[in-house]
Amino acid sequence: MPVVESNGNVAQERLWPEAFNSFKNRCGIEKLKAFLSQQLGEQFSKVLPEVKKKVHARIKEIERELGFYPKPPKDADLEIMRSLTGFDRDVKDCIEHQEFLDFWDATHLEPFKAKILSLKPIFNIKELRRADKAAPSMPTAPIHSPVVIDLNPIDLPPLTNS
Repeated sequence: MPVVESNGNVAQERLWPEAFNSFKNRCGIEKLKAFLSQQLGEQFSKVLPEVKKKVHARIKEIERELGFYPKPPKDADLEIMRSLTGFDRDVKDCIEHQEFLDFWDATHLEPFKAKILSLKPIFNIKELRRADKAAPSMPTAPIHSPVVIDLNPIDLPPLTNS
């Protein structure tokens, strides 16, 4: 029968078989935790120099690669604005010269215009109208419903007042 201590715990010494007394210092959660912590620490200390070596080698490689790039400007916003202003000026200079306009007109104007027009949506809107018989001199008032939207590009005659 197990011996219960005054705090309610079962006395471990009484449950442990005497044949395994030589292993008593290696069994139990606390002893396992201590043993694994020690093993982990030893393994970590073995591989730490190699990890440090790999990290330092990678840092040197990245620093070497960064050496190929220019240093960032002190005021990046100002540099961006200068670059955009210069680009804008260069584009305006190109466009304002007659030879560019002649080249553009000869080679790109019609295809560009056709492409822009092909992107335009085409809607034909038909409104039903009613004649106001009480006052024939008054213009025809549109009926506010229904409005038919025909997505087919059909040319319709203009609506007339009738």
